[in-house]
Amino acid sequence: MLAGRSPAPARAGTTDAVDRARARARGIEGILRIGFVGTPYGTLLDLVGDFRTGHPRARADLVETPLSDPFGPLLRGEIDAAFVTLPVVDPALRTGPVIAADPLVLGVSTRHAFAAREHVGAEELAECTFVDIGGPAPARWRELQSPTTTPGGRPIAHGPSAGTLQEVLSLIAADLGVLLFCAQFAGYNGRPDVAFVPVTGLAESAVTLTWRAGHETNLLRSFVAASTRLSVRAA
Repeated sequence: MLAGRSPAPARAGTTDAVDRARARARGIEGILRIGFVGTPYGTLLDLVGDFRTGHPRARADLVETPLSDPFGPLLRGEIDAAFVTLPVVDPALRTGPVIAADPLVLGVSTRHAFAAREHVGAEELAECTFVDIGGPAPARWRELQSPTTTPGGRPIAHGPSAGTLQEVLSLIAADLGVLLFCAQFAGYNGRPDVAFVPVTGLAESAVTLTWRAGHETNLLRSFVAASTRLSVRAA
C-alpha cells in the first residue's frame, strides 16, 4: 500500500505546475501597485485582501501618493491604479464604480470655534480659512476638500498651502486652517488636537478606482472586477 502512494507527490507537483501555467496564461499572476492618498481604510483594505484571497499568485501593493498630486504617479506609469476621490477629470484616465461613499466632516483645531459643535452647515464654511491644497492636483478635485465658495456662492478664504495630509493635519492642529475629509478618514486619523465636525448640506465624498486608459492588463482587469463586485455588495 505504501508503494502505491509514491506517485502522489509527483501528481501534486504536476498539478501545481499546470495551475501556475494557467494563472500566467490568464495574466492573474504578478504585482499591482495601487496608489492611495492619506490612509487606505476599511473597504479599500477589504478589496486588497479579497483580491489576494481570490488570486493567491497575485499581489496588490499599496503606494502612498501626495495630496497635491494624486494622479501624477498614475499618469507617469509609476503605479498601475489608484484609489481616488471623485471627480476624475483627466480624459487619459478611466474609472470603476464607487467603492466607498461617506459624509464629509470638517477638520478643525480643538481651539477652533466650531470644535465643540455637533455639526456645521455648508454656508458656515465661509466663516473658516481653509488649508490650500497645492498643485498639480486638478482644481475641480481640490475644490471638494478645499472649496473656494459655499453652495450658496459665499467666498471662502484660503490660508497656508500643504502637499500631504500630514502637513494638512499639522496646520489644522496649529489652528491655521481647516479642511474637509470623509468620515472614514476621520475615524482612522484621530489625534487629540484635531476635531472632526459633521457638515450638513454637502454631497458625500465618493472613492473609486482609476487607471490609465489603454494600459489595462489581465491582472489589472481582475482587480477592477474585484472592485466592481465589492461595490455591488456594498450597494
